[in-house]
Amino acid sequence: MSKKPEDKAREDIDRMLEKAGWDVQDIDHINIDARQGIAISDFPLKPGHGFADYILYIDGKAAGVIEAKKAGTTLTGVEIQSEIEQRLSLTEEIETSIEMNLKRVECLRQSILKKAFSGYLLTQSLSYSKQGVE
Repeated sequence: MSKKPEDKAREDIDRMLEKAGWDVQDIDHINIDARQGIAISDFPLKPGHGFADYILYIDGKAAGVIEAKKAGTTLTGVEIQSEIEQRLSLTEEIETSIEMNLKRVECLRQSILKKAFSGYLLTQSLSYSKQGVE
């Protein structure tokens, strides 16, 4: 059975990306931390806008888009796919929020450990056990 031209093109692009050091992943099996450069194929856009051919991640952060078109194809009519830039921006905001929350969690953890090793948490638990005994 003969392959469709877009399937052949996808295989060629995948091979070129891999040769250039990118880890090509499909949307169902994503691990953006697997390697420094990750290319996710068939990335879904907003409903009704289809898919971006590839989203590129560098060091776990969205960094670019590859949109494959047949040679000679004008971009008129497909520019809606550039809305991926908005999606990348949202992804960066979410990543920043996650990083900030992880830092907050670590600070809270350190604060609790400091109190525990200073005896503050131990003192409270001892006073509760004394109340229960008396």
